[in-house]
Amino acid sequence: DLLLLTIEGLGASFEQLQKEVTELADMSAVLQEEINQANEDVFPLSAVKKAEEIEKLAKKIQGRIKNL
Repeated sequence: DLLLLTIEGLGASFEQLQKEVTELADMSAVLQEEINQANEDVFPLSAVKKAEEIEKLAKKIQGRIKNL
């Protein structure tokens, strides 16, 4: 029973990891688009915030991978 619970727990963690990685890719695409639309004179402040959100999610993913 303990082994089954562990396997089910890993499955749930792996599914969450997949969702987070997809979210990270989506956020990265949004940031890339913002950067592509920017120029040397105008840089969106939202890009800085998006980069911080990406960093936070990437660290969360890193922790989840280490715990699998």
